[in-house]
Formats: sequence, structure tokens, C-alpha cells
Amino acid sequence: MLHAKVVWSAYPHARVRRIDTSRAEAVPGVVRILTYQDVPVNEYGINIYDQPVLVAEGDKVRWVGDRIAVVVAETARAAEEARRLVEVRYDPLPVVSDPQEAMKPDAPLVHDERGDTNILKHVKIRKGDVEAGFARADVVVEGYYVTPHIEHAYLQPEAGLGYIDEQGRVTVICAAQWPYDDAQSKFG
Repeated sequence: MLHAKVVWSAYPHARVRRIDTSRAEAVPGVVRILTYQDVPVNEYGINIYDQPVLVAEGDKVRWVGDRIAVVVAETARAAEEARRLVEVRYDPLPVVSDPQEAMKPDAPLVHDERGDTNILKHVKIRKGDVEAGFARADVVVEGYYVTPHIEHAYLQPEAGLGYIDEQGRVTVICAAQWPYDDAQSKFG
């Protein structure tokens, strides 16, 4: 069995300038270090294909959950040691952490390739007569409300096991909401 450890982004918003795995590759027990160069289809997403599997040199990380590399080793200890030795050089960029601030015209752009706004989509919903509803209401509560960041679904640890079965098929067992996207239909 091999063990894998992910090299996560050190910044919530930055341009990746250089990824150097040479010191990590020298750790005894390291089998392989995967980077963007090893991922032929390096994008996925739910609404738009805006998430890289592994962030490439020259591209941006957009949250600390972005993955830079995956270290594969014979032991968890070797994978962890090598993960710490992967050197990533970043150019930090301004962070947008408030949705109201992100919608302002002068806000730093998270996806600058999509235009001059951070708004993915704006859908206006208009139903009924709001003024009449307010006039008939016993109480009207208006305000700005903030909720904390929470994980909406996953309760299990994020882990997986992969192997080649008796028929030569790659089998991956993992806890996931959507184990694959429509990459097959998109890329054939």
C-alpha cells in the first residue's frame, strides 16, 4: 500500500510562480510527486469548470483548500516529510473574504478571466406584491445577517482507497457527494 499527502495552498489568493519538488523527491520512500503536469484534464466544477485538480505554475490559488501537489510514498511518515519539502513560490494577491465587499466594482477579482466582476450570476426573483405583504404583516424584520462557515454535507473524514481489481480495473473507494463530474461527456 502507498500513502499520499496533499500539498495545500499556503495562501487564500496568490499566483503560483514556481513549484520545486526536487528536495521532496530525494526523501527515502517517495514513489512519485504529482503536479499539474501529471493531470491531462486539470479542471472541474459544479457551475463552471473553475477548479483545478492541481494548481499550475502561473495560475492562481483561490483558497487555502487548493491543491498544489500530491506526494505518494511507501509510508505516511515519508509522505509527510516530503510534503513539507515541496517548495512553492507565490505572489500573494489581495484577499476577498466578504461577499458584500466582493461585489463592489473596485474589489480584487477572484476570477479575472471571467470579466470585471466577482458575481457569477445574478437572478432577480419577483413574486407577488411585497409592499402589500408588508402592510398586512404583524411584524417586519429587516437586517443584514451573517452565518458562520460550515461544511454543508460531509461528516466523514476525507480519505479514499484505490486499487486494481481482479479484472484489471482501477477501483476507488471514497466518501464523496459526486465522485466524478461530467468529464466523460465533455472530453469523450
